[in-house]
Amino acid sequence: MKNMNLKHLFLVIALLTGCLGMQAQEKFDPAKFKADRQKFITEEAGLSQQEAAKFFPLYDEMSDQLRAIHQQKKALKKSNPTSEAAYRKVIEQRDALEVKMKQIERTYHVKFLNVLSAKKLYDVLNAETRFYKNAFKKTAKK
Repeated sequence: MKNMNLKHLFLVIALLTGCLGMQAQEKFDPAKFKADRQKFITEEAGLSQQEAAKFFPLYDEMSDQLRAIHQQKKALKKSNPTSEAAYRKVIEQRDALEVKMKQIERTYHVKFLNVLSAKKLYDVLNAETRFYKNAFKKTAKK
């Protein structure tokens, strides 16, 4: 269930980034977005300053790695295969990237559990989902 939520989360990130990029009057500010996300997650999950200080550097590492893979997947979606073999290769590459994303998530969940309790991590993952859901709704209303 968590893996499916994270998959949807990254889809929302992509949509949100695209929608925000199209807003001529309001430019997307990645630093503000990151700060808002951190504040929301910290408050919603009830993280102490010490927990947040240990957690967010790891979280940002994971996010950066997942974003890079998402960009690779996005490039594959834009590819224009010209043969059955080429289509098969693109599908296999996309599958491999999905697996890589799950491996990264799992690796970081283990790291997160070294700095947060399981309950706090559970709360963080739920808060993260709510943050992206809210951000997407706000963007869609504009």
